[in-house]
Amino acid sequence: MSAYAALKDNSSVNSIFHENDNNVEEDEDMMGYERNSSDENEELTETIREVNAPSHPNPLFNDTTFPSLPVTSSNFQFTSDNVISKGTNTILGLREDEFIMVRGQLAMEILHGRVVINNHHRLTEKEVSHQILAPDSQALPIIAGSTCHSGEKIPEAYRASFSKDVISIIRLTCLNTGLEKIGSYYPPFKDFFYHEKGYSTGEKVANTDGCSYQIVLKETSGLEGFCMDMTWSNGIKEIVNSLKNSDTPKTIMVIGNKNTGKSTYSKSLLNELLLTDSKQISYLDLDPGQSEFSAPLTLSLTDASSTNWGLNIPNSSISLDRTGSTSHFYGFTSPIHLPNTYLRILKELFNKYQRTKSQGKHLIINTPGWIKGYGKELLSSITDFIVPDFLFLLSSNPDIGQGENLDILNGLTYKRLLIIRSMTKESKFSAASLRDFNKLVYFHQRERSGFDFNEHFLTSSPYKLSYHTFPSDSYPGISAVSFLNSNAGYDFEIEDLPLMLESSIVGIYFIENSQYQSLDKTNISSSVPLYINFTDYFSLLVDSEHTLKFGGLCMVHSINRASSYMNLYIPEVNLNYLQSLLSSGYKMILVKGDGEIPSIEMLNPIIAKEHESEVKLLNHQKKKVEDKSTNRIHKIPYMNFESKRKVGGVWKVRRNIIRKSH
Repeated sequence: MSAYAALKDNSSVNSIFHENDNNVEEDEDMMGYERNSSDENEELTETIREVNAPSHPNPLFNDTTFPSLPVTSSNFQFTSDNVISKGTNTILGLREDEFIMVRGQLAMEILHGRVVINNHHRLTEKEVSHQILAPDSQALPIIAGSTCHSGEKIPEAYRASFSKDVISIIRLTCLNTGLEKIGSYYPPFKDFFYHEKGYSTGEKVANTDGCSYQIVLKETSGLEGFCMDMTWSNGIKEIVNSLKNSDTPKTIMVIGNKNTGKSTYSKSLLNELLLTDSKQISYLDLDPGQSEFSAPLTLSLTDASSTNWGLNIPNSSISLDRTGSTSHFYGFTSPIHLPNTYLRILKELFNKYQRTKSQGKHLIINTPGWIKGYGKELLSSITDFIVPDFLFLLSSNPDIGQGENLDILNGLTYKRLLIIRSMTKESKFSAASLRDFNKLVYFHQRERSGFDFNEHFLTSSPYKLSYHTFPSDSYPGISAVSFLNSNAGYDFEIEDLPLMLESSIVGIYFIENSQYQSLDKTNISSSVPLYINFTDYFSLLVDSEHTLKFGGLCMVHSINRASSYMNLYIPEVNLNYLQSLLSSGYKMILVKGDGEIPSIEMLNPIIAKEHESEVKLLNHQKKKVEDKSTNRIHKIPYMNFESKRKVGGVWKVRRNIIRKSH
C-alpha cells in the first residue's frame, strides 16, 4: 500500500497500545511526491525521446488551473450561491479554476458538468456514486470543476441556488464505514482517518460538522493533495493512446526503487484505463509488504471493474476468489525471505491471467522496491518470464544514460520502456504501521464495506477447531500444518510446533482428499498436529489451481494440546465458505510464515488498563503488597508495565558484528 504524509508522529508512549514505531523495513514503498518534477524520458526499444515539461503541474484539461506544488488546501470558499447543505449531504457548485481537497470518508456524485480528479482523470455526469476513502496517511484527492460543452446551462433544479458561473455541481455525502473508529481501538491510528469529534489537528468546517469527511479550506500541517504533474500525466496518456489502437491485451509493469511512488502510479494508470475502456483490467500485485489490492502476506491477481480515488481496501471475503480474484499466501513481507516460493506463486498467478487473456483484459503489474543485489536478479527472472509490453521505470533521474538507471535496466526483458521521474516524500506512518493497519482492517471487516472496531476480539470466544494427530479420511478439522522455509528436525523440533503456531497469523489452504493422502505426514506425538514439510508443501504450488484452494487468513489464539484443538479467529465473512469446503471433504492445512499479530490484538485493553491503574495506585501509596486479599494486583504473563531505565533499560539485538582486532 502506498502512503504519503508528513504529520508529526503523535505516538509517544511506549506500550502495546501507544507505539513509537521507528522500524526501518527492507520493503518499504511509501507513496510520495517530489516537488518540481520537470521532465520525462521515453525510450522505445531502440530510440530515446525526451519530453520537457514545466516544473509545476500542467493540467491535462486546460479549463482548470492548479497552483504550483504543493497543493495544501482547497481554493474553494463557501458562499450563499455555491453550496446547499441537507443533513449529511452537501451539494457544491464549482466555478472555473475552483477545486476542493478532501479528507476522510465520503461518497461523491456528479450532478452537473464534469470534474477532474488529481489534475488528470476526467469524470462526466453519470448516475454513479464514487466512494472515497482518503486517510491522512497518503496524498488527498483533489476534485476540480470542468465544463463539458461551452454554453451548457445549469439544470433548472439548481438555478435558484447557484450562480450562473458555476460549471460543475457535485454532491458529497458522509460515509461511515467503521474505519473512523480505528483510532479509538488502536491509539497510534487516531489520526489515520479524519473524524470530526476529538480530532487532534483538524479544523471544523461549518458545512460538514459532525460528518465523516472534511473539505480542507486552510493549510493543515502535513496535509497535501495529489496533484499529478505533467511527467506522470504524459506517461499515462501515452499508454492509454497506445492501447486504444491495440487489438490484443497488453502487459504493463511498473518498477523502481523503494519510495518512488510505484503503487500510486500503478493505481493512477488503472483508474485511467477503467475510465477509457469498458472492459475489466487485471491487476497483479507482487508487493507482499505494502499492498492495497492483496490481503496481508499474500500475492494476488485481481480483476478491477471500478475506479478508486482514495485508499483501496481488499475485501476479506475469500469467496470472491471464485469471481475474479485469486490470492496465494506468501507469508512474508519481502521477496528476500523466500524468493523461490515468491517466483512460484508469481508464475501461478500470471498463468491464471494468461488463461483469461482472450477476454481482452490488459494487465498492470506492481512490483516491490527491492531491485538491488539479489533483488535485481529476481526482477530479471520476473521480466524474463512475463516479458512486459510496457516497462515503466520510476527514477529520480529520468535520463536513460544515468548510471543507476543503466544498472537497473541491464539484463531486464521488455518490449518498450518509459522512464518517469519519481515522486517521493517521507511518510508519517512506517511500513510496519501500515502493515498493522492492513491486518486490522482484514480481520475486522464484517460486511462487504463495513468494519467493526467497537469491541475487542478477545471479548468474544474464538472458534474451536480440532486438529488431526493421525491420518484420517473422514475426520473433519485441521488435517495438517506446514511452515514456510523451515523443516522439522533441521530448523526446529516438532514438539515445539504448537509454540511456533500460537499468537501468529497463518494462511488456510484446502486440498482434495486424494492429494492429501499422497503427502508424507509426520506424527510423533498424540498431542501435536500432523506436520507436512516445506518441500512437500512447495510441490503443491505447481499447478496449484487444481490442487490448492486458498481459504484466507486466520489468527491462532492458542492450542489446547490435551484436547487436540486450536482456538482461531477467522473473519466472519469467510466462515460459510470454509465450512462448505470442510463438509465437501476437502482437507484443511494451516501454513505459517512470518505473520505477527498486531500488538493490540494480544491483550484486551480493559485488562491492561486495570492492571496499570492498580500498579499506579500501589506506587502512589508507597507500600508493599503484603495482604493479597486486599492489595491484589492482576498478574499478566509475559507483560511488564514498569518504566524502563534511561541507561541500560533497552535491549537490542546486535547484528553483523566484526571484530577488527582479529
